[in-house]
Amino acid sequence: MTIQGYGHVFARNPLDRGEKERRNESEINAMMVGPQSRFLPLRELNLLVNTGPESNLFWLSRVQLDDFGYESEPIFLGVLNDLYHFAVEVSIDRFSDAVIRNLNPSLRFIDVRSCGEFLDREEAGIAAQARIQVYWHQRYKFCSA
Repeated sequence: MTIQGYGHVFARNPLDRGEKERRNESEINAMMVGPQSRFLPLRELNLLVNTGPESNLFWLSRVQLDDFGYESEPIFLGVLNDLYHFAVEVSIDRFSDAVIRNLNPSLRFIDVRSCGEFLDREEAGIAAQARIQVYWHQRYKFCSA
């Protein structure tokens, strides 16, 4: 048994990883600027989460992301319901606690293990994928893979 009582907490990621799309850089770049794109900010590998009564990952539009700024190129996570999902590394300077609480007082940057306690299974799976992919890109910046 797990905290949520069913299977591994982080194993229910519903995103279509877009194996074909992710190999085409121009297609990824086109997805990033479209209105169907959503961006999950990670600050020091912690995810932006709405901790209100309906706890969920907090996604930004491309316009919001551009307004705040970001530290690295967004990383394609996958597609769900015709929406393109990306993870993006942000800085504490641009995404301070005071700044994010102006967006919504329930927003917090939270580590992925803690997210597993209160996010639904699908969002916990997305959170785990986002965290590990951002970490991988931090660690292996110059890897050709």
